[in-house]
Amino acid sequence: MRRAVCDTSTLIRLRRGKALHCLAGLFERIYLPVGVRDECQDEELNRVVQRSPFEIHEVKNILPLGMGRGEREVLSLALELEIKTVLMDDKKGFRKAEQLGLKPMPTQNLLLLAKRSGIISSLKIVLDTMKANGESLPDSLYLKILSKAGEI
Repeated sequence: MRRAVCDTSTLIRLRRGKALHCLAGLFERIYLPVGVRDECQDEELNRVVQRSPFEIHEVKNILPLGMGRGEREVLSLALELEIKTVLMDDKKGFRKAEQLGLKPMPTQNLLLLAKRSGIISSLKIVLDTMKANGESLPDSLYLKILSKAGEI
């Protein structure tokens, strides 16, 4: 069973790209700490995270790490549930996840995986939609992702 713990930034970016469905296509279960659910102030995100494949969990022991609540809870929950894959984009959280023996996956890699799995047909459309909906995506990263996807 493919499982992951997800941070707020991934959810927001996927919503901006109209690509939240990628999560259900790639993972059987996605765990969200209560702190991440609480950060989902968007109405659409609130609806989405209340149904499968999402499962909301109270973190029993939040690690005292020097980062935001959501990132701390994601890493703590992943360790508690013994789940290696953490979906997050925060650079500090990403490095800490690696130090803890976890496998962080940024949104761009998740989208590439979705493209390679046939869940999305055009990564360019998703990235353009993300940008149109306020996602800051440097041109160099945009082109790098499209190149990896074989779309340029």
